[in-house]
Amino acid sequence: MDQALTLLGISLDVRSDRGAVRLLQDVSFSLPRRSMTALIGESGSGKTTLAHSITRLFTHPERMHLTGSVMLGDRAIASLEERELRRIRTSVRTVLQEPATAFNPLMKIGAQLADAAGRILSPDEINGLLLRVGLRSPDRILDAYPHELSVGMLQRVSIAAAISTNPSVLIADELTSSLDATNRRTVMDLLRQLQQDLDLAVLVVTHDPMVVEEYADRIIVLYAGRIIERSSRERFFRRPLHPYSRALLEARRNGAVVPSASADAPVRFDALPKGCTYRPRCPYATDACALPEPTLERTDTDDWIRCVNWKSIT
Repeated sequence: MDQALTLLGISLDVRSDRGAVRLLQDVSFSLPRRSMTALIGESGSGKTTLAHSITRLFTHPERMHLTGSVMLGDRAIASLEERELRRIRTSVRTVLQEPATAFNPLMKIGAQLADAAGRILSPDEINGLLLRVGLRSPDRILDAYPHELSVGMLQRVSIAAAISTNPSVLIADELTSSLDATNRRTVMDLLRQLQQDLDLAVLVVTHDPMVVEEYADRIIVLYAGRIIERSSRERFFRRPLHPYSRALLEARRNGAVVPSASADAPVRFDALPKGCTYRPRCPYATDACALPEPTLERTDTDDWIRCVNWKSIT
């Protein structure tokens, strides 16, 4: 399958007064065109950091040291200068979880859509964008200020702004976290439709696996900045292999906020345990888990798992 985006061996260190801390470790995966991939993990697992690393959307880029390869189609973009990256970002667009913060409260929606597109949009183009994301009465919306629209409407406008540059990759970072159940489903239906209509590769970043149960083609589970499981949607929701994946999925099915195995302190990137990073929280941990960190292992079903004991606990 044609790959819109490929990450190979991505690692990220952040420099601070106390030294360098590794936030991402050897992350590799691809996003096929016209597909949806879900990147899941609890808050603090490194999901947003990974999403921002794709086009280096860092608040303090001078502190970040990124290694590895990022391919947009067949073009290497990881080492591009900022000026070139700004052009690339029109092809890799990110929609953030809090739509209200994505808009200037002093500008009308129409002007902000034009800014997002980077060019003057014709009335037909603007109407077409809004209709594509399910917004009727475009004249009223374009003449409104952000505070005059509901959260759900602002989220749709954010998506319209993102697709205004005809991207090949759309990153939805916790897009549904501020929405109620009805609006979550509506937005996910919209993403799936856009994925198909525009040949998009969609990366959905979420702490809640249930959001993507009916939508994602493949699942990537991130823990402590490492991929610990990668599989198809069908297999993951039928029988996740990694203990953390199981805890995360069971917790969400039971309505909990965090994984059931998370009684201990959350992940500290500056004090990760030796061996398996999940070992202190894992109910299946053995002495073997304290040996050198497990590598991603390919299974006979073409999935990937980072766990030395996965065969004995499945």
